[in-house]
Amino acid sequence: MATDRTRRRLLQSVGVGVLGGLAGCATAVRDIPGANETSTPADAPTNATSTTPATDASGQSETTNETTLRTADVERPTNAVASASIPARPGTHAYATMGSNDAPVTATLYGNWKCPYTRDFVTGQLDDFVTAYVEPGALAIEFRAVAYHPTTGKPYLGPDAPRATEAGLAVWNAAPGSFWSYFAAVFANQPSEHDQWATTDRLVAFMRAADVAHRRQIRRRLQTDAYAAAVAATTTRAKRLGVTTVPRLVVDGEHLAPTVDPAYAARRLERIVDAATTNGSPSNRTVSNGSTTNGSSSPPSTTNGSVANGSVSNGSVANGSTTNSSTASRQS
Repeated sequence: MATDRTRRRLLQSVGVGVLGGLAGCATAVRDIPGANETSTPADAPTNATSTTPATDASGQSETTNETTLRTADVERPTNAVASASIPARPGTHAYATMGSNDAPVTATLYGNWKCPYTRDFVTGQLDDFVTAYVEPGALAIEFRAVAYHPTTGKPYLGPDAPRATEAGLAVWNAAPGSFWSYFAAVFANQPSEHDQWATTDRLVAFMRAADVAHRRQIRRRLQTDAYAAAVAATTTRAKRLGVTTVPRLVVDGEHLAPTVDPAYAARRLERIVDAATTNGSPSNRTVSNGSTTNGSSSPPSTTNGSVANGSVSNGSVANGSTTNSSTASRQS
């Protein structure tokens, strides 16, 4: 459990003014002003390219056609998110998960690799949550990337969004120990949501910068439909839970909107974790019931994060998926 000092710092660091003006991504790319003008073909390399032999972290030789995004050009975070621990048996988790198998509370983070609001949460408040709750073993967090709108079926923030989702799944399955380093690196260096930047070459370049092993294997997987069913599974789950805007933390049946009111999210998460750790609640308590009850305290207004406004300033990404097609039996 986090110390009182850690929690005081957490609450102070997420005052309403910090992220209060942000909501989330909730609409399709076609609704984003300027999106089409600045986009490029999904697999077209940006800038110049170089085809050179390379060696991935596993020692395997690979032939790359990566963009001139060099390792030196990629910011590599060294924060708590990047170094987050993973369960002792990662293969039993269909979605990328940080924390202990024995954590009394499990929260699911619904986000999108291209969403700027997800980026703001990942590079800000999430780090405090990891320090306060994940590191002490009180909380586990799984990440599910939402790539498709739950009702229209259209990709969010461009046709490359599903590819970014599949790349995350591939990293978790091939090199789970490197996933959170990759996760932190992509969000710290996230290009504009208006650009179709999530090409296979660019994603593999991010993997290389994060020292992800088995990149040649991952590249091959990305050329197939290996994770198509897994991506669709999260769209279905998000729709059932009513997740229409990201980022959202779903924990113990509650939907927390950390970029709408970070202070409220911090208070509720603290209370949920405290209740579980002091009352002896069953371990690995999940949110599979899909309840959207907000507990005893009133939730903040999510008007700015609704899907009613098509402006990216009010949101623009909501549902997709991040499960492993090879673990379909563990998906719902």
